[in-house]
Amino acid sequence: MSTVRPRLTLGLEAPRFSVCGCCGGRTTSLVRFVFRDGAPYAVYYAALSENHTAAGVRAVVSRGDWSAEGSPERRSAFALRLSASPAGFHVELVDGEDSPWRTATLIGRLLGRDEALVDPLLPEVLRIANEIAAQDPEVRAFLGLQGPNASAIPEA
Repeated sequence: MSTVRPRLTLGLEAPRFSVCGCCGGRTTSLVRFVFRDGAPYAVYYAALSENHTAAGVRAVVSRGDWSAEGSPERRSAFALRLSASPAGFHVELVDGEDSPWRTATLIGRLLGRDEALVDPLLPEVLRIANEIAAQDPEVRAFLGLQGPNASAIPEA
């Protein structure tokens, strides 16, 4: 018997733009909901800096209770770096202390890299990363992703 996975969609709110403090280039900031079958399921923040393309897309995915009754205590966050590869894209887990959102409280507790690698929510976070690379036009353009996208290749 096959199980149908719930559909994930992204709320593509308008990006915000700022000036990079170290180089004066434009930084695009994204704050977007992920919906599972139409209900809030996760949130991700992403930063794309035009003069720092080698750094990839810095992101954080927050999973947990994003319903109207949800609270940060019922969420956890995974710090990521997305980058292009010949196979599609890579997802690298990074330490939460190195994340631009290390002081954000709304996303819940930001996990350290070693903790994130063994967290039971990691497969869902990688699925969300796949959807970001497949559906988010700003991320796709920044990474140069075209056509059908390959699955995320996690880096240990």
